[in-house]
Amino acid sequence: MTRGAFIGVDCGGTQCRIAWTDGARRVDFIGRGANFTNSPSACARAIAEAAKALSEKSGISYAQLCEARAYLGVAGIMTAEQASQLRKSLPFADAIVEDDRKPLVVGALAHRDGFVGSIGTGSFYARRTGGVVKSLGGWGLILGDEASGAWLGRGLLRMVLHAHDGLVPRTALTEAILDEFGGPEAIVDFARDALPAEYARLAPGLAAAAEAGDPQGRILMKTGADWIARAMEALGWEPGHRLVLPGKLGKAYIPFLPKTIGAAVTEEAGTALDGALTLARQVDIAGAA
Repeated sequence: MTRGAFIGVDCGGTQCRIAWTDGARRVDFIGRGANFTNSPSACARAIAEAAKALSEKSGISYAQLCEARAYLGVAGIMTAEQASQLRKSLPFADAIVEDDRKPLVVGALAHRDGFVGSIGTGSFYARRTGGVVKSLGGWGLILGDEASGAWLGRGLLRMVLHAHDGLVPRTALTEAILDEFGGPEAIVDFARDALPAEYARLAPGLAAAAEAGDPQGRILMKTGADWIARAMEALGWEPGHRLVLPGKLGKAYIPFLPKTIGAAVTEEAGTALDGALTLARQVDIAGAA
């Protein structure tokens, strides 16, 4: 292991972010992501490719880079067995693999207590009190990930089909998506094999349309905001508690949240990648199973 050097990885369904630091210098790289649940092999490839690209960008040899102590937060990791499976397929000599919740909470809140709503390709919600983290959600798009980018994108396509059938009013948003895909049959064909990251690509346009006043876009965003509010209530959020919604999509929900919740949202202290680097420094990885 290269002493004094650390690697942090935040691998989600859309992007794989990786950073190396020796305390004096930090180098970051963003590559394509992959969710472990959807494809363990694609997830391992995405991380290895990001590490190789980081090596080239930093000028550090790949072998030396992989000797740094590493902490990886990976979307889709549900069990210790899955974490061990992925760790064994990675190039790092000294690494711990966990799901992506802990590094995001550590990055978003730094040393403070508070509540976090992680709204990316997937979603989860957490609170930290006295250093103890409680979380809910994060079950994946098939059965959960409410309010996430993938959930919004899939909901948008469902609404487009409903509008096409006359079940709900057509709007500029539904017509634009129908034209973009080339008809309802093409939407169904896309959805047959679409990954969460592919659905999530529709979310920024949906959020922008909702902000501009599109009625169907606003319905979807309000429904997502209601899920966020429900999660915060389940975690025990009350006015006066710190609340962070990291990222652009999380902040796009603020106008659709109940006023007491929306007014409480503050800027995140850092990113999930920052949290992964912090955990790489803190965790005694060599002793991990």
